[in-house]
Amino acid sequence: MNSKKAVSPLIATILLIVVAVILVAVVLTWGRDFATDALADADGMAGGACNEAIGTLAIDSCSVDGNVLSMILRNRSGSYVHSTGFDADLSSGNDLISVTDLNSGGSALELLNPGQSAAISIENENITENEYEVRVKAQDCPSDGYVVKTCS
Repeated sequence: MNSKKAVSPLIATILLIVVAVILVAVVLTWGRDFATDALADADGMAGGACNEAIGTLAIDSCSVDGNVLSMILRNRSGSYVHSTGFDADLSSGNDLISVTDLNSGGSALELLNPGQSAAISIENENITENEYEVRVKAQDCPSDGYVVKTCS
């Protein structure tokens, strides 16, 4: 007779299932914590800083002359610095006329300190009508730091 005892196949199967369940629980817990921490970090980087940008931009005056749209952009904030530049979307009715990066060219606007104003000119051969809607967005917080004005 054989005196060695082996684990029965039923007990071995149960042990394998228990080990697998424990491993899945550990991986899911780690994944949940990892995702929660990553989302919190992303919110801290983008959302927290951008909340201060809400309502900080203003267009004081805006006019169209020939193929040139001119405006004065002002940072109304007492403390928030727009430091990564600006984009301007120009539209007439439902038609987008141009998207202009204001960091280069004649405007060269990269920084707008609290209370500071900057004169901006956008020249485009597609500017031919009398009335345009201009939307200036801060590149650091485009969904929060923006202003829209109708220019004629």
